[in-house]
Amino acid sequence: MTDSNKQVFVRFRVDEEKRDRFKITCIQLKTTMDEVLKGLLDKWLEENDPESTKNK
Repeated sequence: MTDSNKQVFVRFRVDEEKRDRFKITCIQLKTTMDEVLKGLLDKWLEENDPESTKNK
């Protein structure tokens, strides 16, 4: 793994009930919370990061 691909831990707070719903839904969909959050972050960056829009 190169330095540019080094993974780091990101932490944030969310209501316990929301976390539980998220976890259960991920289990039902046979995915992980990590996979869903990474996908959401990628999509958000693609839509909002000026560096991403330069390549379009």
